[in-house]
Amino acid sequence: MVELTGVITPKTFPGRPNYESVEKGDEPENEWIPNIDAPICTNRDDSDVYNGHESNIRELQLLFVGGQTYDMYRLLAGRTAEVTGSLFHQSTGHHHPTAMLQVSSIEAR
Repeated sequence: MVELTGVITPKTFPGRPNYESVEKGDEPENEWIPNIDAPICTNRDDSDVYNGHESNIRELQLLFVGGQTYDMYRLLAGRTAEVTGSLFHQSTGHHHPTAMLQVSSIEAR
């Protein structure tokens, strides 16, 4: 588990079919990206092909699970928040920054 603090910024990325450009017809994928106060690094985990070494990470994509939704936290968009969760490396076309954070809790600061 990690705890990170940053401004929660909604951001649109290109989705299906090509994950290249919303302007050229890809579906928009709206995600929350906490712009964290200080850059972080992740260590490589040889037991998991999706967890590689990354350095100077300032943006992560938040993933909500277990009944959590963006709607539950909509008042935090654009505000500084502390997010607690588990880090992992991007593994699908729907994961846009290289680092992801599966959210355990999130609260305003």
